[in-house]
Amino acid sequence: MKTKRTYEEIIDLSIRMEIFLKENTENINTKLGYAIKKITPQITKINKLHNDEVININIDCCAVDADGIILKDEKGNLRYTKEKQKERNKKIDALLSKVYEIESFFCSDLPKDLNKDYLEHFDGIFIERKGTVETEIINQNGSIKDIIKA
Repeated sequence: MKTKRTYEEIIDLSIRMEIFLKENTENINTKLGYAIKKITPQITKINKLHNDEVININIDCCAVDADGIILKDEKGNLRYTKEKQKERNKKIDALLSKVYEIESFFCSDLPKDLNKDYLEHFDGIFIERKGTVETEIINQNGSIKDIIKA
């Protein structure tokens, strides 16, 4: 099953995945840890596509001389006119809203102490929600103790 996410949401998901594995080293070899490792190449591919688009925008908007040669400053950075810099910024900002599809990798067994923040970000990617009504039982520390699906 595929799910759609904006590039900005994918970046946020990627950060959450990395933090989860660093903060929860005991979960690296769990089903969720395995699923995160399986999704990572998709996110890497999306990041490369995004970066290629940014490079193309930079080239399309940069200043050129009369012969069409790209102008660079003394540090080798591309130069822009004021108008083209604004155009470049708008195009790059728009890329954050671009939607990509990610193949989900649902986990049948989640860590019992997975907090609500992770649940929200992992929903639809690692967590398949069934039913229409969900009741969350919250631990005192704010993590999800259990989800009752009806």
